[in-house]
Amino acid sequence: MAIERKNAPAGNDRPDCDLQDGGHADAELADAELADVWHARPNPVAGCPLTAALAAFGGKWKLIIIYWLAESPVHFAGLRRLIPDISAKVLTEQLRELVADGIVARQPGGGVPDPVIYSLTEYGASVLPIVEATRRWGNSHLRHAHHTAIST
Repeated sequence: MAIERKNAPAGNDRPDCDLQDGGHADAELADAELADVWHARPNPVAGCPLTAALAAFGGKWKLIIIYWLAESPVHFAGLRRLIPDISAKVLTEQLRELVADGIVARQPGGGVPDPVIYSLTEYGASVLPIVEATRRWGNSHLRHAHHTAIST
């Protein structure tokens, strides 16, 4: 798959990351229009779809959280059991960001002792092909790294 890169305008010191997605109309939305449509966290590089994606589901834990929520909705303690190396603080931060971006839904169970249930939203399910592609690439990379280590 080829990625078409557009050159940044002269005098623009931000990275060249104006990636096109095949000419879809929504890819051409101006920053002001995006602000009206999307109420998620701000994009670290305004108008760049790559940084928007990485801000939404990048990092060490978000794809893993999404992976487990794709299996079934789960409460916070259940996620901690599924991902034992993540601290409660980091899991809380990651879940808050995923909720803010509309990828994960937070469903309080009622009173204080009842667990809050987390699940993927319909929008969050759109990330699953990326999760699967990343998992497959990771397996290939592990084999490559192992083969390279043996060869040297």
